[in-house]
Amino acid sequence: GLLLTPEYGARQRLCKVLTDLPLIPDKPIDFGALNYCKQCHACASSCPAKAIMMENELTEEPTSISNRTGLKRWVVNVEKCYLFWQENEGLSCSNCIASCPWSLDNNRDWLEQNA
Repeated sequence: GLLLTPEYGARQRLCKVLTDLPLIPDKPIDFGALNYCKQCHACASSCPAKAIMMENELTEEPTSISNRTGLKRWVVNVEKCYLFWQENEGLSCSNCIASCPWSLDNNRDWLEQNA
C-alpha cells in the first residue's frame, strides 16, 4: 500500500495528483523493494491500528474508497488508520513510514545492492 521510491523510501504521502499535462506513462522502476517487502513486513508489524495486511500476494482491487483499480498493492485499511488518528487526538502516527528500512538513508545503498 505505501509508495516506495529509491530516493525517499516510504517518506512521502501522496493523496491525489491531478494534472492535465500530456504525460506518457512509463513502467515502474524495479529497485528490489517488492521482493524485500514480501519478507520484511516492518510496516505492518509497527502499525498500532493493524491497518496494513501483508499477504504475500498483491491485489489490484480497490481496498477502500481512497484506492483505484489497476495498481498492485498490499491491502491498507485506510479507514482503520484514519480512525486511529481520530482516537488519538489527531496525532499523526507514521510508524509505517518510520519503520520502513527503505526510509533510512544509511540503509538504502545496501538495500539496493542486496534486495
